[in-house]
Amino acid sequence: VSQSRYGMTETVSHIALKKISEDYFSVLPNIKIGIDERQCLVIEAPLLYAEKIITNDSVEIINDNQFILKGRIDNIINSGGIKIFPEELEEKLSLKIDQRFFFTSQLDERLGEQLILIVEGTPFAISNNVFDGFSKYQIPKAIYFVDQFVETGNNKINRNLTKEKLKT
Repeated sequence: VSQSRYGMTETVSHIALKKISEDYFSVLPNIKIGIDERQCLVIEAPLLYAEKIITNDSVEIINDNQFILKGRIDNIINSGGIKIFPEELEEKLSLKIDQRFFFTSQLDERLGEQLILIVEGTPFAISNNVFDGFSKYQIPKAIYFVDQFVETGNNKINRNLTKEKLKT
């Protein structure tokens, strides 16, 4: 089916859906949303959880029932004062690269952090046109390949440990 879900590992539940063709999630019945001072999603779902759920998901609230997920606040890259949300870029690039990949950063003397792309698998040539539609701030300054990503216990990519593999 052409929908994606917004779910929370903490509560083992889903609170919103979005059509693949849309940019925003629509919350399910009996769910209230808001944002905190960090611009992160706050969820009230009394049938699922007694207390408010404060997430680390940076969002843009469209209205009482819809939001745009920008990315995890702990993944935000600050490159020369420009905030970059890796998850936004990954969604844009996902139709152009078949291998698993993610955007992250490395230290840079001038910018503080610079955007990089890490791809899983055997190195191959990545054409510049895969970044068509990206702003100059969204194009990685370097592309690295690793044989295999490090994963968490629930099969998600461990970005930090995978990035550490670049140093070895």
